[in-house]
Amino acid sequence: MYGPTEISLVATSMELLYRDENIISAGAGYTLPNYTVYIVDEQMRLVPPGVLGEIYVGGAGVAIGYLNNATFNSGTIRT
Repeated sequence: MYGPTEISLVATSMELLYRDENIISAGAGYTLPNYTVYIVDEQMRLVPPGVLGEIYVGGAGVAIGYLNNATFNSGTIRT
């Protein structure tokens, strides 16, 4: 489950079996309805699956208070 402060609740979901002690890492799961999730590099280009990058979330739950607010967006949200 992935849900940063700037979105309401969660943007992705995945069932994990916590009894499996061999799990070192896991994906973030599936994008929930009305959300878009991208993994991008430093130049804002999409990266292929398995490549490290920054998580970008868009959709219905993204914080409205950040829209057109330079003070909140400064260093917090890239557009």
